[in-house]
Amino acid sequence: MYGPPMTSARLVLAMAALAVPLAGCGEKVIDAERVESLIRETPSPAFPITGAECPEDVGVKKGDTFECEVSYDNGSEEAWTFEQLDGDGAVRTSQVLQTKLPDDRSEVRIIPANVEALIQKSATKPLEDVDCPAGVEVKKGDRFECTASFRDGTKEKVTVVQRDDLGNIEVTGSRSVE
Repeated sequence: MYGPPMTSARLVLAMAALAVPLAGCGEKVIDAERVESLIRETPSPAFPITGAECPEDVGVKKGDTFECEVSYDNGSEEAWTFEQLDGDGAVRTSQVLQTKLPDDRSEVRIIPANVEALIQKSATKPLEDVDCPAGVEVKKGDRFECTASFRDGTKEKVTVVQRDDLGNIEVTGSRSVE
């Protein structure tokens, strides 16, 4: 999830009217080519996206998910999970997981902006700002903390755990800061 750069835009990437009728059936399916095209056009600050592959037979159903494989020019790969927002084919990315390390493993790192975007996505009240440390070493099981500042003036320390040596993380809890 956090080996190659992931912009916060990816987490909220929403696309409208991505459904097309399935030939001869009348059933609508997600337009895989259009989703792939939009993925390839997504800005990636350090490593350009070189390819995207999505399934071609995903029926349109609000709440269902599907996964696309995304590759970068540094050799890394990710799995982007898309959630269907309605019955018309609008989708958004709901999860991005690193599935293959870059060719140069020295490039694997935790990117504070990506962690901050994940925390913002999971916040239960409006956030003002999130601050995460730079230079966190990628190591399975290690933890680090970020500070979330909310619009109501409160602050919380958010604990982040590294799930694997690929840079995938999860937010595991928070506590109030005095």
